[in-house]
Amino acid sequence: LQKTLRKNKSRHVFVFLHRPPGGLVNAEALHALFREHGVGYVFYGHHHHYHMREQDGIRYIMANAAANSGTAFDEAGSFDHLIQVAVRDEDVSVAVIRADSLVAADAVAPEDNYQLFSLIRRLTKDELPARQLGRDRWQATLALSNPTASDITIYTTCSSPDNRWHYSPRRIPALTLKPREQQKIDLEWWFEAQRRPEGTPTCTLTVPFQTSQGTWLQQTMDLNVTGLRAHAIR
Repeated sequence: LQKTLRKNKSRHVFVFLHRPPGGLVNAEALHALFREHGVGYVFYGHHHHYHMREQDGIRYIMANAAANSGTAFDEAGSFDHLIQVAVRDEDVSVAVIRADSLVAADAVAPEDNYQLFSLIRRLTKDELPARQLGRDRWQATLALSNPTASDITIYTTCSSPDNRWHYSPRRIPALTLKPREQQKIDLEWWFEAQRRPEGTPTCTLTVPFQTSQGTWLQQTMDLNVTGLRAHAIR
């Protein structure tokens, strides 16, 4: 190693070991050698977890690429991952990428893909436009449509950031729509003049969706209420 480092003319120097150098009997001599020859990074494994420490400008990085870890805690570095090292001119960047799993080719049914995409795009519009009824009162019509081939149930909740908006109905019932069915819900908002809101209300739609494999997913959509008079918001 000493001979190789002396011959090295590279801009960046990386050292790869199996065991952690800090636990070796010649750890201090190794560190001095790395420092003398401008080693920037030292990678190693053996203990099956991730960590990074820096000493005298040298980054020591342990990787866990396979096998089980000694603990079950992410906070202790016990998670599957890959380490990507990118070099560009003088810059070196390191990314710790958590490993996922291989996905079977037939894991996603085409009908689930298309129906969920259609549900997201066509359930309703992204915004809920309101029209003014009186001085501090507005109304909006929530138009809902079931673009899927199955019955869906829509749960709707509305709120405001500071709870100063009042709305009706207070309890919006769950709405079940058959395939291609449409329905509208009229909503009203108002506030007391002496306690003007500091934000605008929002509504959240939640639609449980069952895949062809029987798995239940929760599709949610947040709608901003638009069209409220600007001077009404402090």
